[in-house]
Amino acid sequence: YQYYETISGGSGAGPDFDGTSVVQTHMTNSRLTDPEVLEWRFPVRLESYAIRRGSGGAGRHRGGDGGERRVRFLEPMTAVMLANHRRVAPFGVAGGRPGALGENWVERTDGSREDYGATFKVEMRPGDVFVVRTPGGGGYGPAHMLRRIEDGQHVRPGEARPAGGVPLAGAVGHNLHDGSDPGRVGRTDAQHLADDP
Repeated sequence: YQYYETISGGSGAGPDFDGTSVVQTHMTNSRLTDPEVLEWRFPVRLESYAIRRGSGGAGRHRGGDGGERRVRFLEPMTAVMLANHRRVAPFGVAGGRPGALGENWVERTDGSREDYGATFKVEMRPGDVFVVRTPGGGGYGPAHMLRRIEDGQHVRPGEARPAGGVPLAGAVGHNLHDGSDPGRVGRTDAQHLADDP
């Protein structure tokens, strides 16, 4: 048997939008096989597939987060990987920060971990786990600019969690717009907040 899948990452942010998390940006008209079908047809178990929180680049608009996929092999098989953004991070634009690099590794049943680059072939043994972390998208605009949370309260960038959207002590009621982008006043961003200047 043979199986091929495209695993999505985070998309980049733009001048008036945050990036999207775990979405296909280049492989159009494709999606992953349902876990039940994958496990029924092949000797593997999908241990998890989750959003890789915080992997999107910071910025006035935050890049989308990548994903983490963990597949346990139940029989000896050969796994092959063809990926990108393992050495060069997805770039940010207009002062936005880059997204996190992608990573790949194999967790062996003896507890050891073997790290791999963008392209490789590896022999998997029963019980081994193949882990893929896809890159986050790049951010857009300087992260130190005013950000608003969904209820409209202003926060200082240093007083907010980067991905939680929850203001910390003293953050409510401050209008700290620095005047560099008049179009930002009165607009509400998506739920992510940048915490670094």
